[in-house]
Amino acid sequence: MSHEAFYRLAPQMRDYLAVGATYTPFLMEATLPNHYSPAFSTDQYGLRTTLKDGQPLTLDRFRSPTFQGRRGVLVGNSTAFGVGATSDGTTIPSQLNRSSRLTWFNISGRRYQSTQELLAYMLYAPTDVAQVVIFSGINNFDYAPRWFQPQQQLRPPFIRQELYQRALQSHYTPQPPPAESRLKQLLRRLLRRPRYSPESTPQRRNFFSAEVQSHFFPADHSNASYFKHSGFLERSLATLDRDLDRWAHQFKGTGREVIYILQPIPEWTNKQFSPEEKQIFAAMDKIRGVAWQEVSQEMKGMEDIYRSRMAELCRTRGIRFFDANSFDWVQKTDWIFIDRYHLTDYGQKTLAAFILDQVG
Repeated sequence: MSHEAFYRLAPQMRDYLAVGATYTPFLMEATLPNHYSPAFSTDQYGLRTTLKDGQPLTLDRFRSPTFQGRRGVLVGNSTAFGVGATSDGTTIPSQLNRSSRLTWFNISGRRYQSTQELLAYMLYAPTDVAQVVIFSGINNFDYAPRWFQPQQQLRPPFIRQELYQRALQSHYTPQPPPAESRLKQLLRRLLRRPRYSPESTPQRRNFFSAEVQSHFFPADHSNASYFKHSGFLERSLATLDRDLDRWAHQFKGTGREVIYILQPIPEWTNKQFSPEEKQIFAAMDKIRGVAWQEVSQEMKGMEDIYRSRMAELCRTRGIRFFDANSFDWVQKTDWIFIDRYHLTDYGQKTLAAFILDQVG
């Protein structure tokens, strides 16, 4: 199955895959701001458009002190962002806004791990949110091998970090000082002053030194190199534990609530795949190639540990936890996966209905 055959089954995915990201402080990246395509759009912050009463709900209006009613926030990665939905109106928060007693807004980011999700909430959400739903989980697992240093429990890796490494290496590579005239050379020697170069200053030299790089970036970015470092899953879970503790602390004793829904992953379910899902998964496997197969093989069997630990971490923090991989509707033959991570409109609608049952 070719790319074009995949797009015939899921034409909206062309829009999602065509749009890149941009730098944003603290979060490291955001989907391109002020974007519009038939499948989705974003606001000036790169946040997915949420609809309320058929109209776009702006972040400024959602955050306004004069806002009337109780507010809910969906936080997560690209699955919560709504990759796979055919329009802004079919995403989970927009579906919720048709029936819920709360007004919902989407603060999810594509490629976010747990720390970025927490930071996004801190940056964008109003202070009196009544309900938070975290719909996420796969990025802390799939990218767990990038937690290759113990200190990354506190300063975790993020998915596009190699872009920053290349940019900083280029910017901070020492350059030869500019040429100076013979007169300047003579005056400098008479005054016994060293030749000055901005690149030689400690502030510039130390900002992205080889030692700094070794703390955050492995020398070899190949998949095999990451798996040489044992304990990466435990370090990733330690980061998640820290982030869940911050979530729990914010809501404890307030009468407000945060719940965590671990997103469904085809291989983690007992689903009877639809004909469309079978075709799409076969295509995805070919597109991803050998590298993805190597990673999958190395991680095989770890998902059970990860899922049980996530449930335990949430329980000890007093956070209600649901594993969507065990939901009855996920196991049926309906077409809910648009690829190996994201949901169809039907999947978004059904997940929204589950959330509505839990929080109203």
